[in-house]
Amino acid sequence: MLLVGRHGIKGGETRVFDVDSPGGQRFTLSEPWSLLLLDDQRVIHETTPIQPMDGEGWRDTLVVTFIALLELAKETLIEITQAEAFAPIYVRLAYTPN
Repeated sequence: MLLVGRHGIKGGETRVFDVDSPGGQRFTLSEPWSLLLLDDQRVIHETTPIQPMDGEGWRDTLVVTFIALLELAKETLIEITQAEAFAPIYVRLAYTPN
């Protein structure tokens, strides 16, 4: 799941739980282009509803499969980098939009 952006909202907390245990984590993706990689076979995930603050608000996310990310990288539309094993993986546009 890729957070494109969020503005003027509260909520939108992401919850990720192990399939085999009650333990889990809760966090909020707040920075644009934050990326969350999940294995649907091993975790259960959900996001709480959002509520606008002071009028209008929005949260845009993009959900893609890992295969789709690799295809975008192959087409040189995105760049995927990682400094070392187990370090964060960064995904960014490989070009500047007009």
